[in-house]
Amino acid sequence: MIYKKVWPGCIFHHPDKQTTALEKALDIAGADKIIQEKNGGMYFLGQRFRTFESSLAKGYDDFTLRHYRPKTDYKAEAYKVIDALKTGKLLAAFYGYGHLNREQTKFEEFRIIKFRNFVEEWSLGKLEPSQHKYNHDGSSSFYAWEFRDIPENMIHWDLKKQINPKTTLESFFR
Repeated sequence: MIYKKVWPGCIFHHPDKQTTALEKALDIAGADKIIQEKNGGMYFLGQRFRTFESSLAKGYDDFTLRHYRPKTDYKAEAYKVIDALKTGKLLAAFYGYGHLNREQTKFEEFRIIKFRNFVEEWSLGKLEPSQHKYNHDGSSSFYAWEFRDIPENMIHWDLKKQINPKTTLESFFR
C-alpha cells in the first residue's frame, strides 16, 4: 500500500469495506481510510484513483471534485465538502489522488493533498479551479485544479517529488 511509504508504522483501517454501520457512515462522509498512529492519533483520508484513459492519456494531471449531475439535478461532492467545512463536519484531513499507468498496474502519479487546507482556501476564493469539465456523455461535470497550480504547501506527499516523505501525521496539525 502506497500510504505505508508516507506514514510508516501506522495502521490503516478501511471503512470503505462497509461491514459495520459506523464504517458505512464514515464512507458516506468521505472517509475512505482511517490512519492510526502508534500513539493512538487517528486521521481520515479520502481517495480517488483515475485510469490512464481518463486522465494522463488526455494530458490531464489534475485534481477533480464532481460538481454536478445534470440528469439527476444532484449537487455532488464539491457542494458536500464546502457544506461539511462550513458545518464542522469535514472529516478527511488528507486526500490521496492517483493516476494509474496505461497497464493499470501501478501509479504513474500519486499525491496526497492536505484536503482540509485545500477546501478552506477554495471556500475563501484563494484557490480557484483551473477548469470546469464536463463528461462527454453529459452525465456530470467537475471542477478541476491542475496540480501545477496547487501550492506546494498543500501537497503532503508526491510520488515523483517525494515532498515531505518523512512528515508525520501529528506534525501536520502543529
